[in-house]
Amino acid sequence: TRSLQCHEKCVEYAKDLDDATMMGRELGCAGRCHLVTGCVGDALTYFEQEAKIAKQLGDDDELAKAYVNLGAAHQTQRDFDAALRDHQDLLDVARALDSPALEARAYAGMGHANSSLGHLKQALACHKRQLVVSTTLKDSIG
Repeated sequence: TRSLQCHEKCVEYAKDLDDATMMGRELGCAGRCHLVTGCVGDALTYFEQEAKIAKQLGDDDELAKAYVNLGAAHQTQRDFDAALRDHQDLLDVARALDSPALEARAYAGMGHANSSLGHLKQALACHKRQLVVSTTLKDSIG
């Protein structure tokens, strides 16, 4: 797609500029383009690179985005154990950032992954926790 071509070009520019922050963001964007077109394996490759860069930079905000992306890709791939790990990693980062919105998102992802694995009690516990955290945000959608 045209969008993917643009993001991949930006990845090249980021390499030329030696701008790791830009590269990480553009890898995430390119990965999402792959994900929406059904190329999950390619998406995972980009998201793993995105996470690696965020870790190297010590950028928890970008790392959180990478874990969201990885969780979505693993869930799409039906690798629910990996998705659960990604969402747990997101929860850890959310707590480090003191971000209730990211924490709620992590619990939602953990709930979906647990449900997909047939772990219904764990799924319910995650969704209940998501609801508790979301209500502190005045989030009516949850």
